[in-house]
Amino acid sequence: MSQLTILATLSLAAILSACDNGTSPQQKTSATASTSVDLKVINWGPQSTKVGVNPNNQPGGAMGIWIEVSGTQGVGEAQVLVAGQPAMAVVQEKLITAAIAPEQFAEPGKKEVVIKQVATNKLFPVGVFDVQPAK
Repeated sequence: MSQLTILATLSLAAILSACDNGTSPQQKTSATASTSVDLKVINWGPQSTKVGVNPNNQPGGAMGIWIEVSGTQGVGEAQVLVAGQPAMAVVQEKLITAAIAPEQFAEPGKKEVVIKQVATNKLFPVGVFDVQPAK
């Protein structure tokens, strides 16, 4: 009988701690996923290259891009989009990095760079990457 009482007490404690301030675990998850984040870009790079030149070569031939931000609290999983093409990003405290496929820079032109918060699909403009013709 005492084992049943201990089990009931532990179960009740777990339920009460999960319902902190009247919020169920499901409500907490959805509230976190829809948190409004105000991400501000401070600096980023590289910002340009010439066709055929990788200005920040990474293992595997991708181009590394870094984006310094005001802070990433609440961002969660993110992608960096270059001309609409996604690359998974690594999110750190004040830095977001990604490896961009070299095919993105095979043709000259201006390519919009944005950060996409995966949970909310919210987009944060970064800037324009300029791919110049090879001369």
